[in-house]
Amino acid sequence: NEVNTIVTNNQIQIGLPDDVTIAGNLTVNGTCTLLNQAVTATTTATENNFVIRSTDDGASASPDLKLWRDSSDPDNNDEIGNIFFTGTNSASEATDYAHILGQITDVTDGTEDGRLTFKTMAAGTLSDRLTINSGSVGIGTTNPNNTLTVAGTLSASGQITGNVTGNITGN
Repeated sequence: NEVNTIVTNNQIQIGLPDDVTIAGNLTVNGTCTLLNQAVTATTTATENNFVIRSTDDGASASPDLKLWRDSSDPDNNDEIGNIFFTGTNSASEATDYAHILGQITDVTDGTEDGRLTFKTMAAGTLSDRLTINSGSVGIGTTNPNNTLTVAGTLSASGQITGNVTGNITGN
């Protein structure tokens, strides 16, 4: 009595109760749309927990994972997607040890710009470590002002070549 069905235009809409358990495999051929719902998958597996598989044999990139913030009123500096890497600390607390953030920096049609920030945990603080901002890369800074901007001590081995202005010290 808890399953509701509606048939219109040769399509069946199935309404299920709030808590449904499926024991076994669920295969959906076609589009699966969830409106205003969170999706959680819990597993004890240590690898291949979420797999997107494409059997296309063409030369195009496939499969795709798209994080799309479909805002009707986008603004500069809107954050548009996150990937969190969370683990449990020694106090049994969920802790974000790393984080990747996508952000719009300019929404203007034809001059759109974006930023991708990588954050990691150090000494209990999750902070920006690497930022790619509209073609410039910043290490230790969120606002790189050159193709590569490093805020802090730079250590390198091997040979460094290029056109240099200013002073260089060290070996």
